[in-house]
Amino acid sequence: MGWKRFDSKSVNGTLAKGDKSVPPTHWWNHLYLKFFRWHQVTVFQVPEGTATYRVGYKPEVGPAMFLDELMVSRQFAVRNGFEDCVFYAINSAGREIVLLQLEQTRDDRLPSDVPLI
Repeated sequence: MGWKRFDSKSVNGTLAKGDKSVPPTHWWNHLYLKFFRWHQVTVFQVPEGTATYRVGYKPEVGPAMFLDELMVSRQFAVRNGFEDCVFYAINSAGREIVLLQLEQTRDDRLPSDVPLI
């Protein structure tokens, strides 16, 4: 399981504002930022009745990606890097599921039942 490329023309997604308190993201500092600097997260929710779905993102630069792991939780959280980013969810047929952005908070304030992707 991991991240795979996705044809982003078929989704609109929901914009999550970047965290301007961290340095810009580059290929060489990505892991450092993930483990030591990216503490701001955005919490999203899928509509009630959504059985399973996959989460994806469209960065400002680079290809859209999706996580090849089926999610079952109604809510999930993603880390916010410096750059704004569009997040989306797709169902098993590859159609977009509209996401509701609940809040931006810190990773240490997430409830234990909200998975951090």
